[in-house]
Amino acid sequence: MYTPVLNAKEKARELIDIMRQQTDTPIDVCIETVSFMLGALLADLPAEEALRSVRNALFEDDLIDINNCYDAKIMQKLITELTDNIEDKEQQSWTLKDDEEALIESLHQLASILGNADRRVCLEQLRRNDFSFVQRLVALYQIDQRSSVSLAVLKALRHCCELHTAIVSLLLCSNLPVVLLINNSFKAPLNELEIASL
Repeated sequence: MYTPVLNAKEKARELIDIMRQQTDTPIDVCIETVSFMLGALLADLPAEEALRSVRNALFEDDLIDINNCYDAKIMQKLITELTDNIEDKEQQSWTLKDDEEALIESLHQLASILGNADRRVCLEQLRRNDFSFVQRLVALYQIDQRSSVSLAVLKALRHCCELHTAIVSLLLCSNLPVVLLINNSFKAPLNELEIASL
């Protein structure tokens, strides 16, 4: 009788992706939680070598498939959606539809992934085309004058900055610092948008 061979690393990746998808907790916490769960199962089922191999796979350096994990797929989808939205706004001086709620939701989801996913996944997605998506976020900040959208963009950009100094340099060399100064008075008391701009 044929018994399928367990690919421990693929099973570990699958479990981590399920944790990220269902809980949106940071990747390190997901790995630790899956490890604890497997450890608890091993305490009751010590003869299960397959569980032990999956648990051991959790600690391999190349555990995260940076191009094909849950976070990479969601980031690709969000980048495509947001890029289409930004390009639409760049081509016209006004919005055809009220997209504020959907746009803010996409930006919040992006910020969450940037803050919680494996940094290598995020950098891999953002590095495509020399960080052109980060530049598109700056363009969105300039184009869309709604404060709720501006705040969501700034939060996403803040998470981008936490990933790599190249992104910080890119933003400092862009026109974002000037636009932030022009758009904000920075007089006390500061509003939420001004605080995020700092």
